[in-house]
Formats: sequence, C-alpha cells, structure tokens
Amino acid sequence: MPRRRKKDTRDVIEAPVSPETSENHGRARLYLLVHPSCPHCKMVLRNKTVRYYISKGYITLITHSMVKDIEGFGEWVLGPEGLVLQLATPTFVMRCGGNTVLRYTVTPQDFMVIDSVVTMLVNLSAQFENC
Repeated sequence: MPRRRKKDTRDVIEAPVSPETSENHGRARLYLLVHPSCPHCKMVLRNKTVRYYISKGYITLITHSMVKDIEGFGEWVLGPEGLVLQLATPTFVMRCGGNTVLRYTVTPQDFMVIDSVVTMLVNLSAQFENC
C-alpha cells in the first residue's frame, strides 16, 4: 500500500486565526508580523505555544499586506540608497495606545527557545495594562 503524502505547506501559512474581539485581556497589543513565503515564519507558526497564544487572542497574526502603518511596524535599515524603512519577518511588535513599545525580530538562535521567547513577550505585554 502506498504511503500518504504529507500536505505541502511551502506556499501557505497554516495558523489559527486570531479571534476578532475588542477584548485585549487588559494588555498591550502584541502582533506577530509574518510573510506567507517566509520559511522562518513557518517555523515559528508550527510551534504549539505560538499557535496557542494566537488562538486565545493574546497574539494577533498579521501579514505584510495587512500593514498600513509601516512606521509602527517597520525598522530602519541601512541600504544602498541610505536609510530605508522595511518590514522584517518574523517580528513581534508590542503596541500600546497606538505607539510601538517593543519590536522583537526573531533570529535563528531564537528557534531553539521559541517557547521561552513567546512566553516572555506575552508576560511582558501584561505589564502594560490599560492601553
């Protein structure tokens, strides 16, 4: 009997959709910025802890196409034409009252301890209450 092939997810990010609620659990808003074709984003989204916090509404999943306020989510990088504002993925962005409080770009070293990184960021967002 032939083996079943695993579903190919190279071009699609499969992550739970964030609940559409106005409730914010009394915390600063924590966003995870991803790109559909980014292999590192897929690695982060395969993590059970990340998927749990997204499904409970502690982390809001957004893609490049959803970002309208690039200054709130982007970072300045030195390019060939000078300083350029760009979006890096995967990045956690914490916002409070419309202002960016923290921007954390996941590095390859973080993949080994992504559970700890995500838990730290969710707990840190609890420190910014009533935003």
